[in-house]
Amino acid sequence: MIQPDPISAKFGSPARVSAAKMVLGAYHFEALLFPVYSMEEVNEVRKRTEAQFSKADAVPYVYALPPCDRPLARFGDHREVPQTASKAMLQEIEKAKILNVLIIAARFGSGSPRPNLLLQAYAKLAQDAIATAGRAPLTRRHD
Repeated sequence: MIQPDPISAKFGSPARVSAAKMVLGAYHFEALLFPVYSMEEVNEVRKRTEAQFSKADAVPYVYALPPCDRPLARFGDHREVPQTASKAMLQEIEKAKILNVLIIAARFGSGSPRPNLLLQAYAKLAQDAIATAGRAPLTRRHD
């Protein structure tokens, strides 16, 4: 008897591209969520989206792809307080149990927000983007 793949049974993928926005005080936050299936696609979408967010003060990102030989989840806080944006977004991805996902966020507004504000904002952005994207069956990356 063929056993079901335990990763596919637990996790899903985003069903579609989605966006989220919010304003907290003097800061405006935006996030875009993309279903992605390979590192090449992650790099292509990041390059295009980071250019779109070129006027942002910070452009953090996080992605998670299904494991082949090893799990693959990476992040970058790009001009944000280390482990604020990426940590919050990655936790939301893990809670939602989705893979094949890339979230790129942007913060507009000068100054340095408190780390607590950043954690709240990026967690809420990720929650909203994940909820809006919907859920599809997990597909393995093809690289």
